[in-house]
Amino acid sequence: MTDGEMHEILRCDEPARAHLVAGFLDSHGIPAEVVGDQNFWADGSMVPKDMRPTVRVPAEYAEQATGLLAELEANRRLGEPWTCPRCEDFVPPAFVECPVCGALRPPRRSDA
Repeated sequence: MTDGEMHEILRCDEPARAHLVAGFLDSHGIPAEVVGDQNFWADGSMVPKDMRPTVRVPAEYAEQATGLLAELEANRRLGEPWTCPRCEDFVPPAFVECPVCGALRPPRRSDA
């Protein structure tokens, strides 16, 4: 990805989560890479923590990426799943836009 200094911003228990986070960051203009995603046991058991999949970003994006992940985590903890007003798909609370059609989440009653 880059020859510059990379910062680890997240260590995940499974490769899928690491790739989802990297995709989320990329969709916000932050180049991200996943390393260690080949490190998992075939039986599904966890590998040692220092071998788990890691999401890294260039140093100049580390602060922005950390802030986005904190916001994503706060949104995941707050609120409830919602129904997309356009396609009526079920959407988890962490999403601010529908992953199917891209419609924005309507304001929550507490947001209005």
